[in-house]
Formats: sequence, structure tokens, C-alpha cells
Amino acid sequence: MVHVESDYCVVGAGCAGATAALRIFQAGHTVALIEARDRVGGRVWTQEHSGIPIDYGGQWIGLGQERAYALVKELDIRTYPTWTKGHNVFVMSGKVRKYQGEIPISLLNLDLALRQFTKWSDEVPLEAPWTTKRAKKWDSMTVATWINSSAKSTTARKMLTALMNGINTSDPGEISMLFALFQTKSCGGINAMFSSEIQSDRISGGAQLIPQEIAEKLGSSVHLNSPVKRIAQDAKNVVVSSDAVTVRTKRVIVAVPPSISSRITYEPVLPADRAMLVQRLPAGTVVKCTAIYNEPFWRGDGMSGQSIDLDSLVGSTYDGSPPSGLGTLNAFAFGHKVRQLARLPSADRKSIFIRQLVKIFGPKASTPVDLVEHNWAEEEWTRGCYMAHWPPGVITEYGCALWDPIGRIHWAGTETSTAFNGSIEGAVRSGERAASEVMNAEN
Repeated sequence: MVHVESDYCVVGAGCAGATAALRIFQAGHTVALIEARDRVGGRVWTQEHSGIPIDYGGQWIGLGQERAYALVKELDIRTYPTWTKGHNVFVMSGKVRKYQGEIPISLLNLDLALRQFTKWSDEVPLEAPWTTKRAKKWDSMTVATWINSSAKSTTARKMLTALMNGINTSDPGEISMLFALFQTKSCGGINAMFSSEIQSDRISGGAQLIPQEIAEKLGSSVHLNSPVKRIAQDAKNVVVSSDAVTVRTKRVIVAVPPSISSRITYEPVLPADRAMLVQRLPAGTVVKCTAIYNEPFWRGDGMSGQSIDLDSLVGSTYDGSPPSGLGTLNAFAFGHKVRQLARLPSADRKSIFIRQLVKIFGPKASTPVDLVEHNWAEEEWTRGCYMAHWPPGVITEYGCALWDPIGRIHWAGTETSTAFNGSIEGAVRSGERAASEVMNAEN
């Protein structure tokens, strides 16, 4: 057992926790960064396959994400543009249609529904969505209820269902309409969410470089393989304990997914609102499959690599290729479709992904040099991605408990961000906000 005395402690070395620890360190304080896994990164994780970095988790930054870009520049990490040139693909009822530019909203009879969504989301204050005038009404409504009442055609309903499923990695019937309005507004609005600009850039070498470079700067202050079991606070100090390390500190930032934070024992026990809240914030479910090819052949065929299929288990694809050399296609499944896939043998799942890629991109897609899949719900210290979502009735009842410090315990993570909630940018902002909180608090 290692015993550490530190000014501050951060639990969780994802983008949020790593950023918080970096800002504290840069301000001249000592900090201990404790991580359950044998790696830093949390929901960003890069592994090498066929000689190129493959992002298992978060991989994009884009329009308006100023803090992520600033951090990447500060760490001397390069970015490169996501490939978007060529035709996108839209599939419904087995029919493959090509289009260029953004999703053809006007052709899908989505205009009125999206105008209503935008009008409603404009009413939601990001710092306190539960205070919205119609908060109770919208929080009692699921996104599926809104879709069924607002979209006037089967195609429009299917498209909105697919898009909301992709944004939240959960089925619309599981998600509070108030949360959807808040989360979408936090990312710049519904039109921005449907635009490729929000994921316009990739990290050269993979997104995990961000927390890895931070960990290099922090050196021996990083403690891996140390799941935190207990956080005990009194009037002057906090003791953070795992089997491998114990840290005595002035304040602690807990920067892990809400459901994972509930696995820690707190002394004294947390207020009921916080305890009830984290019981009600499930993570979404997503499987990302990456097919690696000798070259990005679809570009030569005039295709962007981006597709949406309203009926397939595999809902969308994107070009995930490195700046040069081999080509990669990312294919995603979301929500209940992930659970269907997860029950199948690995070989059957991979066959489904390959068949989908062949349907979109032709026979050249049938023979990748490698195929990598990852189900984030199976990760012990994540249990789902991209983020936790709010079911009906939770924001209006327990919303403020996610943000507010409890004594000497502060909270970070993309779920706690009021800007770009659910993204790498949201994680970075939450880490900087929490670091500022603990350093400016009365000690």
C-alpha cells in the first residue's frame, strides 16, 4: 500500500480527470490522479492494428469545441480533417440512395419537426434545465413520444429515431425530451448535431494521446490499477482509498461515469438526492466496428464513407482512415440493436458488419485485412458509452445533484458539462471547471 499526501486528488484518468489534474498541476499544486484501469483515457482508447492507430472510443473534435482544440495545441498534438468528400448514403427499406452534403432534411419531411425542436430547445437554460417553464411537461415526455406526434411520415419518424439513437446511443423511448433538448442545445443545436462539422477533425495518432501526454507531464502522480473503494471526508481533509494507494488531500474530484461513481463507498454517506440520481442515469450502449483495408477504396468510387441505414442493425458508418496509407471504415450499432448483436457469436456479428459494408460500398468491402469490434457496455469501468442519459422524470427531480459539490467532493465528466455534453470537448470543459472549483474553494 502506497500512502500519498497531496493538495488535491482526482479519481478517473479519462479526458475530464486528466485535464483537471493537469490544470491543478500547472497552477503549482500537488495532485494525485487515480485510475482503476491499467491505462489512462477512460472512454477514449487507441490501439494499434495493422500498423495504424484505431480509436475504440471517442475520436472526433469539431466546430465550436474551443477547449479541446486549445488542449491539443498545448500538448503539441496534431489533428487532420475527417474525410467528407463524395456521396453519402441513405438506406431505407433496403433501397440505397446517394446524396451529397448534409442530410436532405427537406426531402424527408423533417422541417416542421426540427423547427419545433429548435424552438423548444432555445427555451432551455443550459445551467439549470429543470427551471425551464415547460420542464415538467417535457421531462414527462420521451423523445419517442415527440417523434410520433411531430413527424408526419413513416420515413421521417424512422429518420428521427435513427438520428436520436445515434446521438444518445439509446432508444428514443428511454430518453427524456427535456434531456434531449438540453443535450442538443449544449452541442450547438439540432442542425449542428446533424452536420459533419461537429466531427470535422481527428487526432493524429489517436484520441488517447490527449490523456497519455497529460500523464507524461504528471509522471509519478498517476496511479493506475487502483479502483477507488472509499472516499471519506471530514471538516478539513479527504481520504481517498484503493487497495493500492491511499491519498490524504484537501479536496477530491470524482471524474468517472455517474453509475461507476455509485460503486464507491462515501463517508459520510452522500445526500439522498445524489444517491437516487446516479441510480437513474444509465449509460448508452454502442458497438464500434472498424474494418481496415489496404486503401480507402470508397474515395476512388466517389463516396465519403458516411451512411445511415434506418432498418439495419448497423445504423451508420464513417470514414475513419489515417491521413495516408490504409483505409478504415467505422461502423456503429446503437441501443437495443447492440443488445441483439451482443447475444450473437463473434463470427456472426462480424458477418453482419461485413454484409452492411458490402451493401453500402460494394464487393470491395468484403475482404478487410482486419476487423476490430468493441462493445463499451462490457468495459468494467465504463459500462456503456458515449455518455449517461436522463430517462423521463429525472432532471426535474434530481438535476442539480449532478453538478453541485458535496462538501469536499467535486464532480467532473462529460455528463456534468453544460457545453458539448457527451463529447471529448464536454469532458475537457468539465475537468477545467472542476479544477477551478477546488482551487478556488476555501480550504
